[in-house]
Amino acid sequence: MFKKVLFIPLFLLLSFSYLYANDSIYGIIGENLVPIEGEDNDIEMTAETITMTLYDDYYEVDVDFTFTNYGKLKKINVGFPVTYANSQAKLYDFKAWTDGKAVEREFKPIIQDKNGGLKYIPPKGHSKGYWIYPSEFAYTIPIFFRQGITKTRVNYKNIYRFDEKRTFDNLYYYYGSGKAWKNSIGSIEFIVKNYSPYCIRGIQDYLGNENIEWIDDSTFKLTYKDVEPDVYYHFEVIISNLIETELRERFSSRHNYQYYTKKQLRILRNHIYAIHGYQFKSKDLADIFGNLSWYQKNPNYSDSLLSDEEKKEIEIIQKEEEARP
Repeated sequence: MFKKVLFIPLFLLLSFSYLYANDSIYGIIGENLVPIEGEDNDIEMTAETITMTLYDDYYEVDVDFTFTNYGKLKKINVGFPVTYANSQAKLYDFKAWTDGKAVEREFKPIIQDKNGGLKYIPPKGHSKGYWIYPSEFAYTIPIFFRQGITKTRVNYKNIYRFDEKRTFDNLYYYYGSGKAWKNSIGSIEFIVKNYSPYCIRGIQDYLGNENIEWIDDSTFKLTYKDVEPDVYYHFEVIISNLIETELRERFSSRHNYQYYTKKQLRILRNHIYAIHGYQFKSKDLADIFGNLSWYQKNPNYSDSLLSDEEKKEIEIIQKEEEARP
């Protein structure tokens, strides 16, 4: 059976592909396992667990997939686009395993759009239209799907895109490519471990799940069942530098602290006291605020200096702190 594969990245960060098989077309977004060639697909992705771990200089993504094959044993070469046009993002150290055994991966050129350049994909059904760019390379790994359950894992690292002009970054993982497998995705777990100096200001998931389970002070989990993603669905983790952005200004009410760690919440709560010149006895807080240009010690500090808005904000932050393990 002849199959043509086309991978294309979305905007500056992500990758799309097109799979042509038996006159069917699947629009597929990268950063997920995507069937690009092999027999007709009757394999279901029954579970997907994404763990995104933030470190000081890079972040790591580890994904565990559980597949159920309702047919006979079959081999499918799976593609994982990794290069992004006009982007500073640098994915590296890509590894893969099937049923606990390391899988050899190949770094292959991708068949390009014959028209080249920017291309518009019109809306279909309830999906939105989008613009895409041609890509260059992808990792491909062979997976033997036996009848029943097969477990596959991929792991890779990526750099942040902070610089002297950019104090925010957006970290992406696209699960919309799960649309290419049989039926819906049985369950998705999105786990975030934050060991970095960055705070998470928000997460876009397209599924509207606001239930967060905190596992420890640095780790939380979001869980979804019977997911039927559209092709562009993704997790977008919005991060910023706590010191450079959150504390740069004297005070701004935000009321959304659900993704902040307990340590970060403590700093933000004391930020309000620091505005009025509170003299900190804790060395770590004294060092943090002592290095901020606007901070001035006030020997006459008292809580009466706090406004009603600031007192309300302190209560909100304290409530979040109490909710952490």
